[in-house]
Amino acid sequence: MDNNTDILSELDQNVDGTLYGEALIIDTAVGMTWGYTAYNARFAGEAAHPYDQVSFNDGHDYQGEVIGANETARTVILPPSEFNTKFYVTPIGINGQRSGTINTRVFLSYDPDPLSTSNGGMFLNNELPISFNEKVNVVCTTALTLDKLISQAAYTIFAASGNQGWAYIKTELGSTAGNNISKSSQAVIGKLEWNIITQSIEIDLSKSTDCISCKDECVSHCSKKGKEPDYQCVLTCGKKCQKLCIVKKSIESWPGNFTWIRSGDSLPPPIILY
Repeated sequence: MDNNTDILSELDQNVDGTLYGEALIIDTAVGMTWGYTAYNARFAGEAAHPYDQVSFNDGHDYQGEVIGANETARTVILPPSEFNTKFYVTPIGINGQRSGTINTRVFLSYDPDPLSTSNGGMFLNNELPISFNEKVNVVCTTALTLDKLISQAAYTIFAASGNQGWAYIKTELGSTAGNNISKSSQAVIGKLEWNIITQSIEIDLSKSTDCISCKDECVSHCSKKGKEPDYQCVLTCGKKCQKLCIVKKSIESWPGNFTWIRSGDSLPPPIILY
């Protein structure tokens, strides 16, 4: 849907270039997730109202899907001992579009200053930071597990604590070199959190050949000749053939939560002294 179009059915109504929408597919059987946000911005222009045209580069986009070098985002990180976390990063070009050759670098920090590229790390619940300096270059798009954004030593400490934490997510100009690679400091980032739950289910095999044969043979032995089998006979045969008629199997499910990470407060405008 367009955020600045009153009547989509009229010709040439969608002329401002701003488009909002999102799509997400989660395969809970294997934990695979794929999705995107549709968010086409103008080259310039500051949004004074939510319905105004927007630009990624001015730090004032109200929807905040795109995190740029002059913005930051805050996010909670659930305990690795209980939950799995994966960040989906899609670089966005300086013109507000994406392609398969754009490179952006993403990292976690405990420094609220959007322009600070040092102080990499995260906070635990006690507000004490864990320091590390893992910066990941992303070209086109990728899904980063939490341990890819945290050093091995810091991840071990965090996981052993059993606590959740939080951090600022930042982006900076990518550093990957190559043919047709264009560098950007902007990206759309989504976060998937899930845990694996193992549960037992019963599979009914009462119509299988083995189950039917077992019950028929058992009933023929315990029932009186020429009469219907009594309750005790049926109950006994049911217990005897249970392994062939009902199978218990353990399955894993992936209940989880996916959210788009929004940009936080932008840098205030510069103070001009006369």
